Amino acid sequence: MSSTLLALFALQDQIFGICPCCGEPFRLAEATLFDRAVPPRTWLDRVEDDIARLDELEERIDLQLERLREAARRRGRKRAQGLVKKADRVFSPKKLHADDAKPLCHPVDFVVFDGLNSSQTVRKVVFLDRVADSATREAVQKSMRDAIRRGNVVWRELHVSDTCMVAARKVIRSRLADPLLPGMGQPPASAS
Repeated sequence: MSSTLLALFALQDQIFGICPCCGEPFRLAEATLFDRAVPPRTWLDRVEDDIARLDELEERIDLQLERLREAARRRGRKRAQGLVKKADRVFSPKKLHADDAKPLCHPVDFVVFDGLNSSQTVRKVVFLDRVADSATREAVQKSMRDAIRRGNVVWRELHVSDTCMVAARKVIRSRLADPLLPGMGQPPASAS
């Protein structure tokens, strides 16, 4: 505290006044300077109340607007998915979602991680390729199908840091329950 303020508090015991009601002298230090009763409302109180009401109304409107926007987003997303299903001749007929597909182009057109974008849980991995239009493409599809049938499948994880250095390596070898690659054409018909 400043020395001037301390001096003012020290002087309060030496300053006297006379009570307007009873005429008795009193020390300033003993006086009640503020009444404990609630002061009458002023124009500033009414303005502050109006501002508080407007803030509350604005908050409710913003919340309602966000709800309406989210509902419109859901409707738009649903409508867009319906239009995509009508136009999509690759993924929708096979009950796959285009957002789950990653294009490879060679040796197969797509690898589809079914469920990745909708539920964050991959239900199955699908190699999706067009019907073989050449002997070379048919040989590639057959070799992939045969490798999977024989169980020659390896999942290799490479953990790459931000500086592009391989941090860890994990290899999992597995036998597959279903050796057929959905979307890679039909398996060769057995001779009867």
